[in-house]
Amino acid sequence: MTPPPTALSKTESSGLPNVWDILFLTALVCVIAFVSWVGALNYRQGMKTEVTNGYGRAWLDWFTENGPKRGEEGFAVAACAGGLTPDDVEKGKKPEDIKTRWGECQAAVAKSVESLGGQKNPFTGGN
Repeated sequence: MTPPPTALSKTESSGLPNVWDILFLTALVCVIAFVSWVGALNYRQGMKTEVTNGYGRAWLDWFTENGPKRGEEGFAVAACAGGLTPDDVEKGKKPEDIKTRWGECQAAVAKSVESLGGQKNPFTGGN
């Protein structure tokens, strides 16, 4: 006589993964791959931000060091010099007549200061 079927006999398996196990493992691999990809993208974006932050610190250091010297005679970067020069006074110019342009100052600083000259925008690859 055969024993009557029990609840355990219905759930017995061969030990091999079934369709649901394979589907779960496939979904798990996809999620891990997606999280890794997003992490790599965020790392690259963060590095661009850090490079930009370093450029900003370099400019801040230069301005902090050279800002008070701008009004002195013989300032190293003439395009960034502030105030009237003796030649300007002889010509009768007033302080409001002197217009220094940021673009000219930036180009002159980039040429004369090595740490500020080779900066490129990491987000676009250009200057």
